Amino acid sequence: MVREAAGKFNAFVGKRIADRRKKKGMSQRKFATKIGVSSSTLDRMEHGAVNITLDQLTRLAQELAPMEDLLGLPHYDDAAMADFVNKRVLAMSEEELRDWKQNTEPAETDHRRIFILDNHAEE
Repeated sequence: MVREAAGKFNAFVGKRIADRRKKKGMSQRKFATKIGVSSSTLDRMEHGAVNITLDQLTRLAQELAPMEDLLGLPHYDDAAMADFVNKRVLAMSEEELRDWKQNTEPAETDHRRIFILDNHAEE
């Protein structure tokens, strides 16, 4: 199960790498040289057939797109994040908002919690 998930993630990231490289009009060979890997290694990365190291991911991000973009993670500027938080808070019922304000400890099992709203986030 873990291998299958890792394989899907590698394929997902690889496709994003290939798409962004192609948008920049770079051949695999030229781009591979630029990031310090062989053409065959880059090909395997783009097809999700190899795990990408953090060092490689950093070099890819420097040349192609922010790391969050390559990984498919949302990234927001300050205004967009403030808008997201305001919409999330306004969408809460009075009871949810009251419970949220009373519970200042993040729930370890609640992955939906918006940690940036926690009272102690700055500490």
